[in-house]
Amino acid sequence: MRTGSITALLLFAAGALALQTAQAQEQYTLTYRLAKDHPYRFRDTTVVTSSQEMMGQEMKSTSTLVSTMRVVPTELKPDGSTVAEVSAEGMMAAVRNARMDTTFTFPDLVGKRSRVTLSKRGETLKHEVVDTVQTSTLAMAAGVGRQEMMRFQVLPDKPVSIGDKWKTVKPDTAGMGPGGQVVTLVSGESTLLGKESHGKHECLKISFTGTLTLTGKGSMNGMQFYLEGNGKSSATYLVDIATGLAIVADSRNDVETTVALTGQQNMTIPGSQSAVTHRLLLED
Repeated sequence: MRTGSITALLLFAAGALALQTAQAQEQYTLTYRLAKDHPYRFRDTTVVTSSQEMMGQEMKSTSTLVSTMRVVPTELKPDGSTVAEVSAEGMMAAVRNARMDTTFTFPDLVGKRSRVTLSKRGETLKHEVVDTVQTSTLAMAAGVGRQEMMRFQVLPDKPVSIGDKWKTVKPDTAGMGPGGQVVTLVSGESTLLGKESHGKHECLKISFTGTLTLTGKGSMNGMQFYLEGNGKSSATYLVDIATGLAIVADSRNDVETTVALTGQQNMTIPGSQSAVTHRLLLED
């Protein structure tokens, strides 16, 4: 190899190393910066595989939930928080187990708006119902609730560089049956993996690994139930630097649960569940 070629190669390698070092040292401050009155549309696809043991028999089930959500910011506050209206444009659940193989839709939820107030990091500060609806027992049994239809990623509370890690805690409360609720606490560590382009968006790639706990209670068909669970949670998502939105997100939750039923009969039902979700920002 000629001396000139070697020199050029060394200069190229040094330049690439300098660029990588500069990118690693560059800091990013992520906040939600949404456009007022602009509709953002997302498609979520969740596949849930579950197994429960009842009266000595194992019951396995696979459910697929596909929903298209619409988020419209209606107020941008001086403190950086955002008020947005959230509604479902479409929702479908396919359930397959030993007793059924069928598909359901939820027309009573389509177009019904909720209003959410988000901090500039994406924390839910307030949630309220705009359009009331009598949620069907089927929807509640499938785990489809008004507040749970759209989740926002919580962004780091300080500037971060590539390779940085930070603790993430995500408490969440979901409705379950008449007057019931399930509290989920996910905690773990997030890592800024790098910077990459996705379509017209410049994004930061972030990973998360952690644990989750479930506690809940409620009633269904005249019986009280109590839920406990523990498991693992992981996710990888691309956050648009300009808006703070996760335009692509993949997550997985694996949990072992115990459900105690009281009422007409008492029983304890152990089980396991795995949920895999893919989210995509829909664009024209």
